[in-house]
Amino acid sequence: MSITPPSGSSLSVSIEPNIVEPELDWIGLDYKDETEYLVGFSIATYQTVQQNVVENRHPKADDDFINPCAETPVQAKELMKYIDTEPLRSIVERMYSDNPMAMNAFRFPVMAGLRTLVYGKIKNNAFLTNTYHDLISIDGLPEVLGYTGKLPSYSQLNKFTNEILGVDGVNSLFEEMVRINIEEGRRHELEIGEEITMDASPISASKKDKDATVNGHYYDTMKIYKCFLWHNFRCLGTRLPLVFHLSTGTENEGKFFLPMIMKARLMGAKVKKAYVDGGYSAKENIASAKVYWDIDVITNISMSWKPNNNATMFEIAKQYGKLWNKMEINGHDFYDSEADSEYKELAMIMMNDGENNRHHELLGDLYRNDILACYEECPDGYLDDYHQRNIVESTHGTEKRNGTIKRTEVRGIKNNTVQLGLHLLALHLVANARLRHGITKGLTNIGYIR
Repeated sequence: MSITPPSGSSLSVSIEPNIVEPELDWIGLDYKDETEYLVGFSIATYQTVQQNVVENRHPKADDDFINPCAETPVQAKELMKYIDTEPLRSIVERMYSDNPMAMNAFRFPVMAGLRTLVYGKIKNNAFLTNTYHDLISIDGLPEVLGYTGKLPSYSQLNKFTNEILGVDGVNSLFEEMVRINIEEGRRHELEIGEEITMDASPISASKKDKDATVNGHYYDTMKIYKCFLWHNFRCLGTRLPLVFHLSTGTENEGKFFLPMIMKARLMGAKVKKAYVDGGYSAKENIASAKVYWDIDVITNISMSWKPNNNATMFEIAKQYGKLWNKMEINGHDFYDSEADSEYKELAMIMMNDGENNRHHELLGDLYRNDILACYEECPDGYLDDYHQRNIVESTHGTEKRNGTIKRTEVRGIKNNTVQLGLHLLALHLVANARLRHGITKGLTNIGYIR
């Protein structure tokens, strides 16, 4: 989206507008240092920072690869021969070398340790104990996983998971695989992340888990007492998870909308449509997604929604005209009486002070009016489009019902985040094996891995 700056001003300066600070700690961004990425005027024109994927750094595709599906189930041990974890080596070795105690305590190849955890997730082992039992009892498995000498003990694998990897390590590994698969998808003319959906799904927790909380909605409807909320940002077409976050069961889901979009874009996703409901589709989120990144939000139509006839570009221009005395920031005058409509919309969001939300409300109503108009023009067509997000809800249900997410042996939000992250990392590694062999359908299907 092109934004015309006021004459004589620069948009490259660091500015700190008078708005509510977004919560960005969980995505690894510092608000003071990275203001321009999310709320600076340069957000409308910044170029996504994309880490280039090195060509040919994964093994050459092998004709013997068998795609796990209903017709041809595959043993997890056999599939692991095609799981390429080499692009993750530098990340794992860095985490290993940063921990001096680990250098002396662990005498096994660190990549073999990671592959062991991935093996357990794709085989749908309920607990690490099940995976360790496979490691010491299945002939040939240690060699496939990369062990060359003495095998680790169960205690060492457990410490490797939580002390060497931990939340930061698992997040780094997952994000790297997202970047790799987005690039790999483009080689097959598959644009991963062009249309996305977001959903908050409960994960049951122990009643004794101090980090979990009671969510009244899920308690009434699903009889879940204490839970965490899995905020999942997923590609609609491929079902690949692109961003994830685990929160307590009562956090406001809407606050994760913009940071998750930004993080996906930084990893290379070219998001154009977002299918969301609930708090994700709040007015300010609809307006910000459209103004910042030109993303169309497709959401369910609430019966309480009514057209706001005052939400017009004329009214926005009128309100913008009242900002002339508030738009001097750090000595730079950002007010321009001749600014185009896009600049005015961005200024309305920038000058929203958190105490008086009329600027955001006006923009939100403007774009809600567009959504209502689309719905009124063709209700069935709009709802058919929106209900595509149900695909992802069913995916969540399948993964929690049949996967390892529901049956973890850990407590605390950090340990549960590690287990969830390993599950999603395994999905990407299986998807990567398929993509490298030219398979673009059923990328996240691990139901036929034995």
